[in-house]
Amino acid sequence: MTPIFKFKKVNGRIIWDDGHRATLEAYKNNLSDNEYELVVRKKTKAVSLQQHRYYRGPILTILGEELGYLPDEIHHLMGQMFLQYEKKGRKFIKSTARLTTKEMTDFIENVRRWAAMEMNIITPTPDEVADYE
Repeated sequence: MTPIFKFKKVNGRIIWDDGHRATLEAYKNNLSDNEYELVVRKKTKAVSLQQHRYYRGPILTILGEELGYLPDEIHHLMGQMFLQYEKKGRKFIKSTARLTTKEMTDFIENVRRWAAMEMNIITPTPDEVADYE
C-alpha cells in the first residue's frame, strides 16, 4: 500500500500534518535505488454524513415505497445505474462511502432525475425536508 503524506500550503509555506514530514523522510530513506514519482493532488472532501442521511433517508425511502423495494435494493439498483465502472473487463460498483461530496451530489441528482423522468416520482431536495435521520 502506498502511504499518503498530508500537508497544507498556507501563505506560500508548506505545513505538514502531525508527523507526516518525519514519516516522509523515513520512508524516503528506506527506498531502494530506483526511479520513483511523486504525485501531488488537491485533497477532496469525503462524502458528508448529511449527504448520506439525505440519500438513505427520504430518497431511498420514497423510491422504495413507490416501487415496492427495500431501500437497500433501490440503493443497489441505483449503484448499478450510476456508479458502475469497468476495470480489466470486470464490472464494479463504486461505494457511495468513497465518493467525494461533489460526486455524491452528482449521484443524488442523477437518482432524483431518473426517478422524476423515468418513474414519475418526485423526491424532495435537501431544503424541502426538515430532518432526514
